[in-house]
Amino acid sequence: MKFWVILPVSLGVFLTLSSGSNAVDGSSQKPGDSNTHQTVSVNQQDHVALIRSYNGRVGWDAVWNYKTGLFATRLFHKRVCVVATMDLEAFPNLEALHNFKEQKPASAQLAKGTPPAQAVSFLIGKTRVQNVAQFGYPIEHLCRGLPSYYASQEQGKNLQVLSSSCTNAGIHRFAAIYLCGHIPSC
Repeated sequence: MKFWVILPVSLGVFLTLSSGSNAVDGSSQKPGDSNTHQTVSVNQQDHVALIRSYNGRVGWDAVWNYKTGLFATRLFHKRVCVVATMDLEAFPNLEALHNFKEQKPASAQLAKGTPPAQAVSFLIGKTRVQNVAQFGYPIEHLCRGLPSYYASQEQGKNLQVLSSSCTNAGIHRFAAIYLCGHIPSC
């Protein structure tokens, strides 16, 4: 039953954010992992990107709101939402995302010798966010009805990235974003 509630909400966010933009699919497969399919939808008018990662139970949806400088990721396997401030130096800008999504999936892979995306990790806090509406409509719509937590960017060597308590919530071969830490409600 929960699946039927999540699907319309996710679909509503997708349709709302993709108006006035083109959604482009890109598939990837990580070594030793099952097939992961991701879509990126960019709304230039509202300065928002929606990223969907389909990987069964560990799939997720994310909203990157460049207007507010915030992003949120809905983790399906944890049944929570995580909100954080975007590091605009580490996140690709909207133009780069738009150019990336215009590429065909096969050509979206990085050429040999190209350095991988800079890894950015966030530590999920233990205190629940009481009012997700404060983060704006796209994030409120994504996180509505879920326990939500604020995460802060980790500084330094990203040691948490190697931890099993991290979820990769980035665009494969383009933006490496890790959400790390124990979520109290799970």
